[in-house]
Amino acid sequence: MGFSTGYYYLYSFLAQRKHAQDMETQRLLAIIQHQQTERELDKMQNAFLKAQINPHFLFNILNYIHFQSLKSAPQISEAVTRLANVMRFAFDVEHVDDKVKLGDELTQVEDIIYLYSLKKNKGTLQLDYELAVCNLYFVPLILLTLAENCYKHGDLSETDAQMSLTLEGEQLKIATWNRIANQKPAISTKTGLKNLATRLNKAYGKSVTLSHGPDGTGGFNVELWVPVQLTLTSASHAAVNTDTVALP
Repeated sequence: MGFSTGYYYLYSFLAQRKHAQDMETQRLLAIIQHQQTERELDKMQNAFLKAQINPHFLFNILNYIHFQSLKSAPQISEAVTRLANVMRFAFDVEHVDDKVKLGDELTQVEDIIYLYSLKKNKGTLQLDYELAVCNLYFVPLILLTLAENCYKHGDLSETDAQMSLTLEGEQLKIATWNRIANQKPAISTKTGLKNLATRLNKAYGKSVTLSHGPDGTGGFNVELWVPVQLTLTSASHAAVNTDTVALP
């Protein structure tokens, strides 16, 4: 009887330990599978975005429109050229890991400002930056997203929107302001700032601070701070950090 009782308890102990080990193994496999799934989804998303349209075909069409309208409608020709520049920049940098020079993206912001200036009875985005920031490297498409948000969600009919890039101590400050539009845009995914925060998080982690919200006087502020030290190289591994971006 004693031998049977001992065998029963030993068997129960081994069974419980095996069950615990199996559960832990399944948990670890689930974590690994989840991570692999996320990586595969990222690859599939990038492949899907690239496959949506052939950029060479698009740019050839825009080039054709440019030359056809060069003499008869020079303003349209100029607009097509600037639009093609912005789109080419976006296609080239959207899926790269490295940073781009802020000066290159500022040129695209200026093209966006020109394109929106063609709309009548519409204000503009006042762009102000120190020349020193042009040689700094930063995550691509951040400035274009901020500029687009000013036009999409702002009321520029009476007051221009503002964008500034300044060096304050050892920090790069990127700020925008626009008066909040009463009427919501016809097309809005409401993910612009969220996607922007995600991109910044992957690149800089807690090193960057992003804050945004109404200013209490009918305007909307966005402020982005990042250590200048992290903008001195184009290498994506210059600031690897898995922590979350600081949000208000």
